[in-house]
Amino acid sequence: MKATLFEIADYASISNTNNLNLMGIFRNITAPNLPAKHPLLFIVLRLRAETAEVGRNADVELTLMDQDGGRAFQHKGTLTIASRNHLYIHKIVGMEIEKYDRYSWSAFVNGVLMGTVEMEIGPPAPSP
Repeated sequence: MKATLFEIADYASISNTNNLNLMGIFRNITAPNLPAKHPLLFIVLRLRAETAEVGRNADVELTLMDQDGGRAFQHKGTLTIASRNHLYIHKIVGMEIEKYDRYSWSAFVNGVLMGTVEMEIGPPAPSP
């Protein structure tokens, strides 16, 4: 199995015709004060599975790590591989932000790293 897509977005869903709706892909969050809560984000992972993997369960772990190796967020769950091109969408409501930093999202399936996405959380830009 391998990941063919790994994104952070404002919104994601799967249509009735199995199309991915992905809006507001981003890599930066602005927080005027800390601690803060990001109201809503979606982690999207498209997996290309082998035929033998279809119908099986898999463990999923999403982690957000800061530059010092501290874990800022973690989600663990399971999924059932529905097809060779499986979409996994995880909705995060009210993610706590403790410090400004450069972060790295990592996605693991069955303990194997599927990909990473860099993200920065910082203060608003100073006014001119």
